[in-house]
Amino acid sequence: MAWRNLWRNKRRTLITVAAVVFAVFLSTFMSSMQEGTYSKMIENTVSFYSGYIQVHHPDYWESRSINDIYAPEKAFFDKIDGTPNVTMSFPRMESFTLLSTGEDTKAAALIGVDPVKENQMTKLAKWVEKGQYLKPGDDGLLLAKNLAQQLKVNIGDTMVLFSTGYHGATSAGLFPVKGILNFPSPQMNNIGAYVDIEKPVSSFQPAK
Repeated sequence: MAWRNLWRNKRRTLITVAAVVFAVFLSTFMSSMQEGTYSKMIENTVSFYSGYIQVHHPDYWESRSINDIYAPEKAFFDKIDGTPNVTMSFPRMESFTLLSTGEDTKAAALIGVDPVKENQMTKLAKWVEKGQYLKPGDDGLLLAKNLAQQLKVNIGDTMVLFSTGYHGATSAGLFPVKGILNFPSPQMNNIGAYVDIEKPVSSFQPAK
């Protein structure tokens, strides 16, 4: 009887069925698109900066001190790179610094990277607007565009970086500007400076 009732008014039944099918299709499509968008946003974020997993010294997050940084040997990275489903691993050291040109000074982040691995992961080199990307063992730095404008520096200018070293000691280093970074995000253009992680500045060297 219910089946016969459906077809007493075929037009109404077909409109109802079509509306339900369209609603289910639209809901499924929007849900799939939303999931895909979220996944892509997460992928873009982690590939642009930190990766999916970070490894720190056990005491670092409590102290946030350079005395509690973790500086693994090459064998550690080789072991991680050999783990299934791991694309790659790369080192990074972060601190805060005062960037000075003698006349102007700005507080900023100082990020020590392995130039080769960092570029493989975050494609940092493609954001170099002026100058050149860091080479392994390079003694220069890459500076975010807004900071370069605020400090009135250009390629080849030398900057003095002051930071906190081990046990509260002050560390300093001279870094020529090798490249200016222009990120798509205004916030990133204020982030700070990138240097080679092997640069012999006390605040970026693990305790022996």
